[in-house]
Amino acid sequence: MVVVEGWHRVLGAGELEEGVPRLVEVAGRLVAVALVGGELVAVDGQCPHKFGDLSQGAWKDGCVTCPVHTATFDCASGAPKPGSEWAGHLPVHEARINDGNVEVRLNG
Repeated sequence: MVVVEGWHRVLGAGELEEGVPRLVEVAGRLVAVALVGGELVAVDGQCPHKFGDLSQGAWKDGCVTCPVHTATFDCASGAPKPGSEWAGHLPVHEARINDGNVEVRLNG
């Protein structure tokens, strides 16, 4: 992994497909990276409720749904969708495509 000013190269941009997340490790932390509605997103790889693997969840309409307890989170803010407030808040990270690579910068 290459690190430049807090950004971590995690994948080649061509390795991502719409709605198909990739689970990567960034500085010892699991992060799920995906294209959702054409937007690149990066969130913690585990649900904050029961630590379900979000790379196995459903990714659509700007949201990710945990495969364990069906909690749904907004990928841009990490906020739980109505009815999923019990699951907590999902940490969201910065993501970009730079020189053909997907890069992630951890927030918090």
